[in-house]
Amino acid sequence: MKTLLTLILFSSTWAPAWGADEKPPARPDLSWLAGSWRAELWGGVVEEMYSPQNEAGVFGSFRFSKGGKVELYEMFVIEHHREGTILRLKHFHFGLKGWEEKNDYIENKLVESAPGSLVFFGMVGIKKMWQKFRFVDRDSFEIRLIRETPDKDAPERADLVKKSEEVFRYQRIRSVLTN
Repeated sequence: MKTLLTLILFSSTWAPAWGADEKPPARPDLSWLAGSWRAELWGGVVEEMYSPQNEAGVFGSFRFSKGGKVELYEMFVIEHHREGTILRLKHFHFGLKGWEEKNDYIENKLVESAPGSLVFFGMVGIKKMWQKFRFVDRDSFEIRLIRETPDKDAPERADLVKKSEEVFRYQRIRSVLTN
């Protein structure tokens, strides 16, 4: 549950991921994300669905269930903007009761991309957060969720951080209606 609650910490605030004279990464190909995906994590099942890509980007949903009970939903978009590609998401309890305030959402900027690879970065107060998407093959991909938090026992030491990493290993869900 502690790990699950850390997901809440994706904040609606972020620091610019590149300087004023730097350009954001080019628009990435998101087509490989399209479809329904499943992973086992935190003693339960994680499911994600991504729409086919269009000129704006993609939208999707996330559901975490444990013991037959939904613990968490997310709705998200990966959108292309003039200033770069941005991942925005909102968390919900069962019954669509929002975790963030009505007009708040989590926002992370795309800081790196290559074919089959996306890296988003955002700040959560003093915490740094990365989401690294990696295409494995037609039927699998993974997301590495990396967090860095300043060591509360040595706040004067900026070089001391606590780092955590979780890996979501997704497998494509095959529909009985498609091959």
